Amino acid sequence: MNLSTKKHTFTYSIIALLLVAILSGCSGKSSGFDAGRYTKSCLDAMTKAEFKDYVELTKSTTEQAQKDYERRLQNELRSLSVAFRMDKKTKDRYYSIIKDMYSKCKYEVGEAVKGENDSYTVPVKVYKMKLFENAIDEVNKKVKSYFKKNSKTTPTTTNVAQQQGKYLADLLTDRLKKPEYSEPETINVTVQLGTVNAITYTIKDSDYQKLFNGMWDMDKLQASSSK
Repeated sequence: MNLSTKKHTFTYSIIALLLVAILSGCSGKSSGFDAGRYTKSCLDAMTKAEFKDYVELTKSTTEQAQKDYERRLQNELRSLSVAFRMDKKTKDRYYSIIKDMYSKCKYEVGEAVKGENDSYTVPVKVYKMKLFENAIDEVNKKVKSYFKKNSKTTPTTTNVAQQQGKYLADLLTDRLKKPEYSEPETINVTVQLGTVNAITYTIKDSDYQKLFNGMWDMDKLQASSSK
């Protein structure tokens, strides 16, 4: 059983989960625009499924915002489902885990500062959730132990992936009960007028990626995989 190769596959699958496209169409109208409130409303809609402010500021609907939120969860679940050869029960479990991970994101949006060309800089304090330190090593130790105890079970690619998925779910469920956070890091987000619609504000995808990279300890996951 070559767990070294599986370890890297496992890492890339989780990274793909957290770096998926965030929220297409998150934009606010420019009249009486509050960039700080807008930024918070987008993050709240993405992570906590809180849509009231987002709907008001973007002139969207709760139904559409809910559909966008659900689509993101399902897209992320689909990627993991393929990687870990999930059955329906495991998929349902990961759906709850992904939803819980987002809902427990911790951030504080500061006061916006207006810049050039009607753009704004919005400082966001992000508290990194400690979820992935030693995760790969712990999961693969349990996988090895499982196949040692169940010597009649052939460690095929599918069997290994399914066991990895199971033990990762156990680990994340346990850590999400009382998540720990690092000291905050301030990330400056640029809110600017869109290139297509000059009366609509948007946040760059690259800034969203910085924010979400700062919300989980992905660096610990990658460090673990390189050992």
